[in-house]
Amino acid sequence: MSADVELGMKLLRAALGGSVTRNVASRVELAERIVFDAFDEAGGHYIVKVDSDWRRISDEVDAMRYVRTVVPAPEFVAADETSLAYRYVDGTPLTEVNDADAWRNAGETLAKLHALPADCPEEHRLNWGAHFLGGALEETTRIGSLLTETQRQRFVDYFTGGLAGLQLDVCVSLHGDCQAEHVIIDAAGGVAALLDFADFGCGDALVDLCALTAWHPHQLNAVLDGYQPSAQLLARVDRYRHAYWARRHLGVARWRAEQNLPYHDALNAALKFATPDPS
Repeated sequence: MSADVELGMKLLRAALGGSVTRNVASRVELAERIVFDAFDEAGGHYIVKVDSDWRRISDEVDAMRYVRTVVPAPEFVAADETSLAYRYVDGTPLTEVNDADAWRNAGETLAKLHALPADCPEEHRLNWGAHFLGGALEETTRIGSLLTETQRQRFVDYFTGGLAGLQLDVCVSLHGDCQAEHVIIDAAGGVAALLDFADFGCGDALVDLCALTAWHPHQLNAVLDGYQPSAQLLARVDRYRHAYWARRHLGVARWRAEQNLPYHDALNAALKFATPDPS
């Protein structure tokens, strides 16, 4: 089943009880997922997601309702088994903001999200190191022919050594795809909203911290200043951040290649971080 725009329009019309128009250009347009802007008769602005996988819709709805108790998230409007609609949040994606205070505020907001009780089995925490390493090694296989054999072995050796000894003291609630584009900054430099909770879950806080700063490693100190990490987390940041950045970029490169999107920048970034002393 492919995503169908009309399913989302039907959902929003039913929720609002009136006519709805949409932008011709979509924000995201993949075979299985479409995200677009829609407007009601009074000029109200909405974001509509249509997904062929009902589990992604269900997971995001549940996560949005949960996290809004402690962090700014879009106002939920309606959802069914195919679509999700929420009110548009005005602001600027953090990717376009260089101000350190905005990044500091993003770190503070992320800490509040991570403080939410996490429904995480104890074995998930105990097995995190093996789980994360296994996922990193799986990426080197899934990305297939995009890597030369020399590059693939470079990643295998780097992840095997770079993630050695990884352990968690605590599992936290994770955004799961906390790229800077999913953090909306208001005119005062505060966080107006966190977006896109389809991958909400639990695990190492470093997953979100490194996703947030993957393309902006120079902002990590500002993020940590706002986050105020524990001594244990700060030690993991110091020791493992490059491996987490490398895995993040490698996964993005693989996903973009699967969607027939340009992937070379992400792959080159992964290769850059997968060195003993990345500059």
